[in-house]
Amino acid sequence: QIVRSTTPPTENNKKKEKLFNNIKNECLSLIDGLIKESNDDDIDGLKAIKEQITNKLFCNESLVGDIAKLLEIRDILKEK
Repeated sequence: QIVRSTTPPTENNKKKEKLFNNIKNECLSLIDGLIKESNDDDIDGLKAIKEQITNKLFCNESLVGDIAKLLEIRDILKEK
């Protein structure tokens, strides 16, 4: 999703936060699916990752890095 430079800052932040939350929620959904299918050995690790992602809040200053990490996690989870 592209954010235009002519859009007011508050609207830009809302769009950025929505994008961040969409990716975050996708990761959490993938983890939930893996938890249901996993054996006991993997569940603790998945729950720890889920907790870290759940606690991650939108921050405009670290947005690019945060989204990059979430996308990387999402891609790894999709491969499992």
